[in-house]
Amino acid sequence: MLLVGSRNGAGVQVGRLAGCLWLALAAFGFIFIAGAAGVGVDAGFVLLPLILVPICFAILVFVGGTTSWVLAASALAGLAYAALGVWNFVRAADFERTHPGSVEISGGEPSLSFILLALAIALWSATAAVISRRRA
Repeated sequence: MLLVGSRNGAGVQVGRLAGCLWLALAAFGFIFIAGAAGVGVDAGFVLLPLILVPICFAILVFVGGTTSWVLAASALAGLAYAALGVWNFVRAADFERTHPGSVEISGGEPSLSFILLALAIALWSATAAVISRRRA
């Protein structure tokens, strides 16, 4: 009842949990950058949006997470990040296929984790947008 709402107004900020999920996605981005730096790939400036964009969306959702348009934007961005994860998964699999014996560290399970978290953000944000729209 707390997540959906109740008579006394508890749970009206259900959409703000998406901000926490955006922060978790930013943490994944930080892990990807740290992993890349750990193997000698100095591409932090290229991978920086993996941290900055989710942090910006987290702030946006924390501040305006009770409005349906913010949650809809969060859902669309979550879908876009899931598509980015699918692209990375396919790209990494293609790299491993064309270079036998090599391993792409951002493919496989890291990409699947990224995709699942981005889809969770999209689903949670879309559901919260519908709930907040019904309340308005």
